[in-house]
This record gives sequence, C-alpha cells and structure tokens, in this order.
Amino acid sequence: MLRILVREEVNRLSKPGQSPTFQTPGLTYKPLFKITEVCELLHITKPTIYEWIRYGKLKPYKIQSRVYFLWQDIQLLLNPTDQRNE
Repeated sequence: MLRILVREEVNRLSKPGQSPTFQTPGLTYKPLFKITEVCELLHITKPTIYEWIRYGKLKPYKIQSRVYFLWQDIQLLLNPTDQRNE
C-alpha cells in the first residue's frame, strides 16, 4: 500500500510543465522567473531570449549557477508603451 502511494505521489510531481509553487506571505506576484518560465509566458524560444539578452532588451540575473529574470523587466516587454509614458 505504501509503495502505491509513493509511486502515485512521484508520478504526480514528475509530470512535465508542473513545478512546485511556494507561497510567500505578502507577495502578490512571483518576482523571479526562470528562462523556461519566460519562454512559456511569452510563447518564445530560448534562442530568442539569448538574443534579447545580447541586445540588452532583457537583463539576466545570475544566482549561483541559475539565471533568472525580474518580473518588472518582463512587464516592460509585455507593455512597451508603459516605459515611454514614464
């Protein structure tokens, strides 16, 4: 019975596209995004992200060996008119 429960839990957690979400009290949005999350959010490929980094359109933030992007930078890509009005 225990093996069945463990197997079901492992299968549930290992489904592609599902990552564990962690709730932080006081935050209404996720402040940092991984490159795969940005790709899914903007419906683009990783080479496009790398090109945007090279041309300065998107700034990467490296934490240890991982690369993250700020939510504010992603918002500027989604709403470029907000940047001009400020």
